[in-house]
Amino acid sequence: MNIQTDKMYMVFRRDFEDKTYYKIGLSKKKQDGTYERAYIPVQFKKDVELDNQTNIYLKSAWLTFYKNKEGKEVFYIFVNEFNTVSDEVNEYQDMNIKTQEVKSNTLDLSIDPSELPF
Repeated sequence: MNIQTDKMYMVFRRDFEDKTYYKIGLSKKKQDGTYERAYIPVQFKKDVELDNQTNIYLKSAWLTFYKNKEGKEVFYIFVNEFNTVSDEVNEYQDMNIKTQEVKSNTLDLSIDPSELPF
């Protein structure tokens, strides 16, 4: 099951017995106006390391599972591609710079109305 979203998620990191575990925090608003929170385990590609409470945007992710020692399914999100908030800001700034460069290199193609045949 693929996950497609433009929402930002906070990743929580926990180091335990020489392993690193990640979870994404989810929240929803209840009818009484309070918020309810839950967490779902997340795995990344090898060699990906994030600090605790890093905000990310999922670009390519899916829901999957493994079976634990008791044979019970444990669901988690595998994140194949993502951007951090700082990556998104840098990408946006680069896009603005390129847009400004294109605008500055644009030819002035204005035509004098008296030269038009109609």
